[in-house]
Amino acid sequence: MATSSSYQAYPGSAPEYRDGPPPVLVAVADPASQRRLTVLVRLILLVPHFFVLYFLALAACVVAFLGWWAALFTGRLPQWVGDFLGGLLRWAARVFAYELLLTDAYPPFTIDDVPTYPVRLALPAPQRLNRAAVFFRFILVIPVSIVSTVLAFGAGTLMGFIAWLITLVAGRLPASYHQAFTAVVRYQMRYYAYWAMLTPTYPGGLFGDKPGIPSWADRPAAPTGITPPFGAAPGFGTAESVYGTAPGGYGAPYSPYAAPGAAPVPAGYGYPARPGYGAPVGYGARPLFQPSTWSLLLTSRAKKLVTTFIVLGAVFWIADVGLQVHNARHEVNGLVAAIATNELRSAHGTLNSQVTAWQNAVQACDNNLPCVTSADATAATDFSTFAGRLRAIPLPASAASAGARLDADATTMAQDFSVLSNTTSISQYRSTFTSSGLAGNLAQFNADYSALGQELSSF
Repeated sequence: MATSSSYQAYPGSAPEYRDGPPPVLVAVADPASQRRLTVLVRLILLVPHFFVLYFLALAACVVAFLGWWAALFTGRLPQWVGDFLGGLLRWAARVFAYELLLTDAYPPFTIDDVPTYPVRLALPAPQRLNRAAVFFRFILVIPVSIVSTVLAFGAGTLMGFIAWLITLVAGRLPASYHQAFTAVVRYQMRYYAYWAMLTPTYPGGLFGDKPGIPSWADRPAAPTGITPPFGAAPGFGTAESVYGTAPGGYGAPYSPYAAPGAAPVPAGYGYPARPGYGAPVGYGARPLFQPSTWSLLLTSRAKKLVTTFIVLGAVFWIADVGLQVHNARHEVNGLVAAIATNELRSAHGTLNSQVTAWQNAVQACDNNLPCVTSADATAATDFSTFAGRLRAIPLPASAASAGARLDADATTMAQDFSVLSNTTSISQYRSTFTSSGLAGNLAQFNADYSALGQELSSF
């Protein structure tokens, strides 16, 4: 079957529509029976798509960046950019719909439009873009990005599991879930299309369309004398390019537009042979999916489900943000603890060497009091320097108290050695040494140093 890009070359002037720039549309076939085995392993089946789409999304970031510059200066998105991003959007819509159990038909690996697949995307003709809106796109998209994230949490977590369980048991997704998930898919596609500058239309319509108002794909453009370059089906090329010739040469091309005097055909994918599906394209081929309408009318139950998606999604999103903040704090504290551990070990290693030097100096003094007091004065400076280095170390909040105790121990040791360095007799030295509790203070210092090290190692 021949297919063509739904993102056409720019016409001399874009077609005008009655209600301004049209939004992206999504049509999904009615709920149908699904194989329980494919429902059971749905996420596993999608792994190849996730893998390919990941790399295509990386490429799309580069393409969209180039398109942003072009749109900023020309007010239009280059055709090749629109072709690629629009095709990627079609692929993503099929995968997202398959993940949400809207269809049991496995998505094809292509960015092309697949007229036989029961999930289809209608991209309007390229519209002129407002340069200011292009420039501030990153800001304008923030509210929609929040709604999109909330919907992903709401529809893809608890409610998604409930829908999966029901479909697994019943073999069919309930109609209310089918409509609600379709609304989510459509909103997500509108968000991505706006983000990618495929349309100037701000995303909306989460709760469906208003009854009695046909969508732009269900009616012709406003009569302005301008004819879209793609004929009667806005955004999807001529009928012949979409449907092609019957495989194997069995008859003329299927074209509901070709018969002379035929009744007018609604704009979109052609006149539906019956609601949801069109005429077959050849022997043994899957029938064309031609939606009877592109409007999305939600029942009250489906609207309640969408509201539930929003409420639960907001709760899960806030919880996720809180968890991420907690994890981020833990990671930051871990980094701070690692830095603090290295600096603490360095400072303590220097102090150990200095204490060893003090012990050797005191032994070498051989009861020469001036020699001993001079060594004590040096030791007082060493402990005071250690306390200063300790205060400069950035400690995690939970280790602050252990750091404060070690700082107090080092300050006490510095004071004890300073008092000893000022003694003038052997008897005064011995008395001061005993009353100061220098040995006990040194043991406490060592214990608090070990406690701080254990506190830092817990991160």
